[in-house]
Amino acid sequence: MKDTAGAQGDSVAIVLLSEDGRKVEDIKFVETGCDQIRGMQVSKDGKFVAVGGQNGGGVEIYQVGGKRGDEWKLAGKDETLESIVSFIWL
Repeated sequence: MKDTAGAQGDSVAIVLLSEDGRKVEDIKFVETGCDQIRGMQVSKDGKFVAVGGQNGGGVEIYQVGGKRGDEWKLAGKDETLESIVSFIWL
C-alpha cells in the first residue's frame, strides 16, 4: 500500500490478526515520508492516524478505511514541522 509516491521515510506495519486474535493473517506496509518515526497516534474514533518524523518529513495524517482498518490514504502533510515525538487528538 503506497500513498506517498517516492517517499524516502519509514514504513508503518499494519498487522492483520485472525478473528480470535491468535494468528497473523497478513501484514501490510504504509510507506511514509517521515524519517525516524517517534510519534504516532490513532484518533479516538479510529478514522485517522497521525505520524511524525523526529528527523525529517514533518507530520502526515492518514485517513483509515477498509473493513479492517488496513486501507490508509494520505489526507494531509506538513513538512515544515520538526522533531515530532508525540500527538494529542482534541
